[in-house]
Amino acid sequence: MMVIPIKLPELKVHIKADQRLVFQLLSAIGQGQMPGSEGSSKVLERNGDTMVAEFTTPVKTLTGRRSYRTVEEVTLYPSERITFHGLEGPLPHMQEEFRLEGEEGCTDLYYTGEFGMGYWVFGWLMARFYVRGLLKKTILDHMMEIKEAAESRAQRSLVFANTCAH
Repeated sequence: MMVIPIKLPELKVHIKADQRLVFQLLSAIGQGQMPGSEGSSKVLERNGDTMVAEFTTPVKTLTGRRSYRTVEEVTLYPSERITFHGLEGPLPHMQEEFRLEGEEGCTDLYYTGEFGMGYWVFGWLMARFYVRGLLKKTILDHMMEIKEAAESRAQRSLVFANTCAH
C-alpha cells in the first residue's frame, strides 16, 4: 500500500521533575494507568529494552469519542529516549520518539513523529488536514498527563526530590 509520510510538529513540555523520574513514568508500559489517563497498555513480549506492547488510546473525533487499539514495538534508551514503531493499528505507518533532556532537576520532554494513511491522495489529504491535528492534540494531552504525574510525584519523592528552580 502506498503511504506518504506526514511529519508531526515537534512538541515540547517543560517538567519540574528529575529526568529519571519522567523516564520511569514514560516507560511504565503495562504497569497501570497514570492518574487522569483513560488509556491503557499491555506488554505482549519483551526482550531487554525492546518490547511489543498493545495500547488502547481514547481520542475525541468529530463524531464523538473513540478508542483506538495499536500494537507497537517500543525501544527504551534509559533515561534519554523511547521510540515507538507501529506494527498494527488504524494507521499503516507510525514512527514516534519521546526524548528527554534534563538540567538542574528539570526535564524538557520532546516529541517527534510521523505517520501515514493509505488511500493515496484522498488518504494523504485526510491525514494532513484532519488526522494530523487529532494526533497532535492527543499526544499533547498525554504529555500534559505525564507532566502533572511527574511533578506531583516529585513533590512526594525522597529519591527524586523536586530540585527544579525554573
